[in-house]
Amino acid sequence: MIWFFAALLGALCQACYSTGVKKWVHSAPTPLFAGATYTIGALILLIVSVVHGIPTPGSSFMGAVVVTVAINLLATHLFFSSLRTTDLSFSIPMLAFTPVFLLLTSALILGEEASLAGVAGIGAVVVGAFMITAPGGMALGSWTSYLPHLMLEKGVQKMLLVAFLFSISVNYDKIIVMESDPTFGPAVVLLSLGLILILSHSVMVRYGPGMGGSSLPPLPVTVVLGVFLAVEAFAVNYAYTLTLASYVIAIKRQSIVFAVLAGGLLLGEENLKRRLTGSAIMVVGAVMMVLAPS
Repeated sequence: MIWFFAALLGALCQACYSTGVKKWVHSAPTPLFAGATYTIGALILLIVSVVHGIPTPGSSFMGAVVVTVAINLLATHLFFSSLRTTDLSFSIPMLAFTPVFLLLTSALILGEEASLAGVAGIGAVVVGAFMITAPGGMALGSWTSYLPHLMLEKGVQKMLLVAFLFSISVNYDKIIVMESDPTFGPAVVLLSLGLILILSHSVMVRYGPGMGGSSLPPLPVTVVLGVFLAVEAFAVNYAYTLTLASYVIAIKRQSIVFAVLAGGLLLGEENLKRRLTGSAIMVVGAVMMVLAPS
């Protein structure tokens, strides 16, 4: 069960990172903010990798890095954009759909076969999502009024797309760690993402007047967020080496409950009880999909 606790640690660190992003997302442009935290996380992992011993990457390593970096560049933009406009406890629960998508993508990309108890799990995820995103007082069966309402929630739509993108990228993340190790592989990915984002910000500032300033949150905040990323990356990638990617992501999505609690208790977001209940149902559904017997 070591993989379980590693994935749970990754979940806690992801929730802490998401809370920090939500708190400071308005103080800095996305490419600079994300790029700085990714680079700090990468440097921490690289130091550990050098001390531990840099592995010789396998033949599929660089191809998987290119794919996951490309996917995560888009996912990062959507993730930050969603948190910029939407409550943490309203948008983050949509990441529970990642295991729903992952049931298909991990089978196609990695050939992994998880549980066939997905129908009940998917149903729980949908019910939980309804509880979080539906206006107060809307009946559970009011899909004709609920779906148009959901179409207006751009932040939720963006996070749903992030969930889908993650369901693809995590398969390549597992290839990367299996072709290297849990520190060097994610270090290369985070460093690539960080440098590309920082470079893109520099280009935007130079050639796109009015595209945003160059300020960052206080340095200690940026460093701490980078530490959370480094610990999350190591813990989750280590878990990948021990079990199915879909199992790891199902446990990692416990971050939803942590994030909803943080949104309500630390950021003063409303409807905490309803969102927490819906989030818990979504997480249970996600776990059911991949951990129940076939």
